[in-house]
Amino acid sequence: MSGAVLRDGRVHRSVGPWTTAVHALLRHLEARGFEGAPRVVGLDDRGREVLTFVPGDTPVTPWPPWMAEDDALAGVGRLLRRYHDAVADFVPPPDAVWRRWVGAVGGPIIRHGDLWPSNVVFRAGAPVALIDWDVAQPGTRLDDLVSAAKHWIPLVSDERATADGWSVPIDRVRRLRILCDAYGLDPEERTTLLPTAVRNAWWGYRSHKEWGEAGVPGFAEMWRQGSGALILGDRAWLAEALTDLERFLGSG
Repeated sequence: MSGAVLRDGRVHRSVGPWTTAVHALLRHLEARGFEGAPRVVGLDDRGREVLTFVPGDTPVTPWPPWMAEDDALAGVGRLLRRYHDAVADFVPPPDAVWRRWVGAVGGPIIRHGDLWPSNVVFRAGAPVALIDWDVAQPGTRLDDLVSAAKHWIPLVSDERATADGWSVPIDRVRRLRILCDAYGLDPEERTTLLPTAVRNAWWGYRSHKEWGEAGVPGFAEMWRQGSGALILGDRAWLAEALTDLERFLGSG
């Protein structure tokens, strides 16, 4: 979607109105010693952003079997918590422009915005970095956590999960506990995790529809391929599964 290319050990990517704000965020993370994000190098002679390359493995569909391992899931939770702690005192530039999901209400931190598995870099089975920060935007810690849960639990039907490469049956309740325990989510926040996931799915649908119909690169292709129907299907499945999934709040 970003037209990224690797040249001389650096990543060159297309820019948008949000790039300056994202660079300020990445520089803050560097200053805070957070190792889980690329570093800003600058702009190339074509006006593309230049970032350091983070070596490792990024899962792609069909998802590899190691992605379902408990250690990988827990590692995602811990990495996300380290990011949120590092970004907590970030003050965006006064003229910051962010690429916000359509309908998103914002929040007190700048969230990563898209914890799709291909945006997480692994080494030796452990997640080490988050990449693709184009939809970093104001939000809450919980917004990011439900983004991770959607893709890493996964909060989709068995049929959809199987098509993506997951092995079923999936103990989603146990996996929710692993993710939330690794992150350190408190009991009160756990009660709103799943309703937040249902709400945020609507933002995803609206964004895919608006940007897809407007011809935004990447989103136009996904929309034509039926991303809207997939998102609505996932949302409907999750709404029906809430009662069973909320067992993760218990101790058993």
